[in-house]
Amino acid sequence: MKESLENKFDFEKITFAQIRELLNIVISSQKRDISYLREKYERTAINFSDTTTFLEEASLIIRSGNDLSFEKNGEHDIADIKLKKLIIEALFKSSKKSLFEFHEYIENFIESDDGYIFYPTLETNLNTSGLRNLLIQLGLIEYKSSSRIYIFNNNWNSFLEKRHQKLSARNLAAILKNQENLGTRAEEAVISYEQKILSLFPELLPKINHVALNDVGAGYDILSARPIDGGGYEERFIEVKAVSADKDFYWSINEVTVAKALGNKYYLYLLPVLGNGVFDFENLVIISDPHMNLFQQENARKMEAVSYHVSPNNEYLLSKRAD
Repeated sequence: MKESLENKFDFEKITFAQIRELLNIVISSQKRDISYLREKYERTAINFSDTTTFLEEASLIIRSGNDLSFEKNGEHDIADIKLKKLIIEALFKSSKKSLFEFHEYIENFIESDDGYIFYPTLETNLNTSGLRNLLIQLGLIEYKSSSRIYIFNNNWNSFLEKRHQKLSARNLAAILKNQENLGTRAEEAVISYEQKILSLFPELLPKINHVALNDVGAGYDILSARPIDGGGYEERFIEVKAVSADKDFYWSINEVTVAKALGNKYYLYLLPVLGNGVFDFENLVIISDPHMNLFQQENARKMEAVSYHVSPNNEYLLSKRAD
């Protein structure tokens, strides 16, 4: 019975370790039957169909009927460095639609004084996470956490030089504008969230103010309020961070200073962004007095200086998740 493999794959399910495992099995096995190769592969690895289809689309393995063979006959042992080189070359050479995502991603790298770099928006980073992770594993790109940029391996610069232009102030402005737009959308989403929370207290709705639209140096984005026992209200100074699933974010020195001054009136809203650009309010994390409860608590975060790169502790986040 002929086993079918769909002509598509998911980069989220592709890793270098899986590629290496499958190719080693194909190269070393005398039997070429797909069902046999699958059974042998799945003893130690996962995602056989996606990995196989990826290698077919990259023309590294060839399918003939119900058999698979390695494109380079005679190879018996491929070192990791050589294998990574073969994969990268195959990706650049391929013009198949299934690998268009690779070419589209590479086009984002722009020449700068530090080489070819890419400074993605959070939304783009989420949408391309599978491909990005594979390219990091292959050594084609490297992530610099201190500046949140991806740097292209200069050994492969010749593939980019003819189709990229020098980074200009205009290019950089466009990149920063995209990030600003995502941040503004997150702030607007939180304003809607606050309006919903205060819908039972209509007298407090006018207290909601999108401060960041008029004062970017305020150290917070939104002014809101909450009712207090016995009447009246207390102000809530909200700094919104659109974050990925790991909740990492950058906290400026100005924001830290304002948070310290405002104490328990200052709140961090960590709002996850889903791959389709939708904000995930079910996993919204609200941290009150973050200077005390996050910044000064080493078990709740790790940081990198200049702008503070904050990675809150997962157990701490779960305890602060919004209802």
